[in-house]
Amino acid sequence: MPGTIRRTRWPGYRALPALVLVASVPAASRGQVVEQIREDVRGVSTGSSDTSAPSSGSPGDDDQGDSRPRRRRRDYDGYDDDGYGDAKGWTGLIIVSAYTVTSPFWGPHAILEDEFLSYEYFPRFPYDQVPGYMMCSPCDSLEPDPACEVDPLRSEGWPTRPRTWAARFRMEYADEFNDLQRIGGHLLLETRSRFGLDTETSYLEEELPDGTQDALWLGDCNVVYRFAQGEYAQFRAGVGFNWLDDPEETDFGFNFTYGADLFPRRPWVLSATIDWGTLGEAELFRFRTTGGVVVHGVELYTGYEYLDIDSTQMNGIMGGVRIWF
Repeated sequence: MPGTIRRTRWPGYRALPALVLVASVPAASRGQVVEQIREDVRGVSTGSSDTSAPSSGSPGDDDQGDSRPRRRRRDYDGYDDDGYGDAKGWTGLIIVSAYTVTSPFWGPHAILEDEFLSYEYFPRFPYDQVPGYMMCSPCDSLEPDPACEVDPLRSEGWPTRPRTWAARFRMEYADEFNDLQRIGGHLLLETRSRFGLDTETSYLEEELPDGTQDALWLGDCNVVYRFAQGEYAQFRAGVGFNWLDDPEETDFGFNFTYGADLFPRRPWVLSATIDWGTLGEAELFRFRTTGGVVVHGVELYTGYEYLDIDSTQMNGIMGGVRIWF
């Protein structure tokens, strides 16, 4: 399935509602994407635009509505609604907005019934004699196994040895089918403390019309916290930095990341990640989702990725291998 590249003046956060439409539109041109990304990040002007806005109507038109007397509104009890009513309305709006904005964090935590007291250990890989990917220690139960007195992380009756850390590494390939190719790698380290390290890098190579090639490196590094976890799902979020590197110079920016892994049933693994931040003078937004099959710690997966860097948008299908250890 061919990917597409679109160039607009929309920032990344406005492009999110149009992901499906973007994926279905054929490539409009075969421009130099790598160079466009470089220009966006470093603030190089690619063209002129007219920022002047035409005026419409006479200056007095805007004041005509204000010249008429206003009628004071009153509520059904006859009290003045201009002060108390407005304050109450704004308070309700703020509460609803805060409730909605924070729902991606407290929602998964409530659904998984995470009490920060259980599912604190990792097996060697997903479905390693456990229903999903996290497990309780037999030594934390009300009736701990006697073997815990010798080795607190080993029990003869426990199907697999609990571990206090886990890691996964992936390598993937994506082809935009328009002279642009991407090779990527990702490493995630997790600990029992719920804190972890998430880092990713991608190499973009493009064949130019004159037969030469242009390339650059993109990546990020984040400190993440697993705020919701259970046997069948884990959610994490964190902050860090984005970076771009080529022979000319290296640019950096802020990054916020939010990700989730679902383990619905052996051997399936579903993953999704959102990155939103800055890179140099550009805004960066990335959304990716994958589905894979894991067998003895080796996962084969395929998925979709959308990348928006200021005026350059890329999206397409990718596939790769992920090693859980």
